[in-house]
Amino acid sequence: MLQRIQSVYLLIAAVSLSLMALSPLITLKASEGDKAEQLVFTLYAMEYEQTSPILASGGHENKALAYLTYGVAALLLLNIFQFKNRPLQIRLSRMGFMLSGALILSIVVTSYRAAQTLKLGNLEWMLGWTMFMPLIALVCCVLAYRRIKADDALVKSVDRIR
Repeated sequence: MLQRIQSVYLLIAAVSLSLMALSPLITLKASEGDKAEQLVFTLYAMEYEQTSPILASGGHENKALAYLTYGVAALLLLNIFQFKNRPLQIRLSRMGFMLSGALILSIVVTSYRAAQTLKLGNLEWMLGWTMFMPLIALVCCVLAYRRIKADDALVKSVDRIR
C-alpha cells in the first residue's frame, strides 16, 4: 500500500512544508521621502532594517512558526507509514490539513501584524515563492484524505461481498 497515490500526496505536502526554510516568506518595504524601512519575514525570524538616513537593524525570533511547520511535516511523513491502519490514517490526514490551514492563518496574521509595525507609508508587499508552500501542502493533504477515504470505502465494499 506504500505505492498508493495518497503516499505521493503526503510526501509532496511534507516536502513543500520543509522547503519553507529556504527563502523569505514575505518582504515588506516601506518608504517615505528619503526614509526607507524593510522587514524580512522568514520561517525562523523577522528581521527589521532601516536603510536611510541612519542604518539600523533588529530582529525577532519566530520559532513557534518553525515548530508548527516541521511538526505538520513530521505528522504527514508519519502518516505515510500508517497504511495498515486506515482509520488512524484518515484521522492523521484530517489533522494534517487542519494544521496546514492553521499554519496559513498564522503566517497571514503574523505578517499583517508585522506590517503594522512599519511606521512609514507606501507599504510594498513582496511575497516569496515559499509563501505558497503551505497552500500546496493543504491541497495535497485534502487530496490524500479523499484518496484514503476512497480506499477505505473500497475495502469495506469488498468485505461486504465476502
